[in-house]
Amino acid sequence: ATLRDLETETSDQSLISLQATPYQSDMLDWNVSVGWLSRAADTTSPGIVIFGTPAVPPSLGSTEFDRIDADTYLAGQTSVEAGDGINLNYIIGANWSREDGVSAGEFDFGVPVPDLFELERDTLGVYAEAELDLSKRASATVGIRYDDFDSESKTTTKADFVYRFGNDKTEASAHFSQGFKLPSFFALGSTLVGNPDLVPEESEHYSIALNHDVSERFTVGGTLFKNEFENLIEFAAALFTNVNLSTVDVQGREIEATALPLDPLSGSV
Repeated sequence: ATLRDLETETSDQSLISLQATPYQSDMLDWNVSVGWLSRAADTTSPGIVIFGTPAVPPSLGSTEFDRIDADTYLAGQTSVEAGDGINLNYIIGANWSREDGVSAGEFDFGVPVPDLFELERDTLGVYAEAELDLSKRASATVGIRYDDFDSESKTTTKADFVYRFGNDKTEASAHFSQGFKLPSFFALGSTLVGNPDLVPEESEHYSIALNHDVSERFTVGGTLFKNEFENLIEFAAALFTNVNLSTVDVQGREIEATALPLDPLSGSV
């Protein structure tokens, strides 16, 4: 057997994050945050040989990536005196990000074959979420988000409902949410497995749950869930590259029991 060289990578990364609360009161907070990430890496891969036959050629890769994030939001609360009273907690905000990256590589097919990928992407998002205590036993949460990127846009929503029964020991809940995720710079531009033709992932999540406090130290519960994905990004070993899977559905159930036999000791199954 012949021992082959291992893949090696050297990298440098810098990260700065700042947060501030310019205004704060009993009913309203204004929060602002900014962040900056910079990463540079050099990778050397000896390639992959299967049963003596080269399957993936040796390669060299160099990447530089910078990302700036800015986020601001208002978080407040109010109440309406009607019946048991309605309490409202809300968040309204916006965020922006800019990504700049370059991936320059070279494959060795006996002769060097260059590979180059460049990314310049701005993403602007606005969002709002409200949590309402409809009564002493019922609460609901609704949210919406709008993202604009690369001359395209996407709107996603979420909703939750929780009801606590009269004995205060049993709780039922329902959840729905939509998800959306842009391909990462690595997934798009990696010299070895990147695919610049990837499209964003989309998903929908559904669940219902029931939990019951048998005693102060023992709780049981169950959840039914279903997750639907479109264009899920995965690594395809047969093609040795990242690909979008057209549709992926995951559904199932979970049963959980949690016990607190002693104050410093807890366990769940």
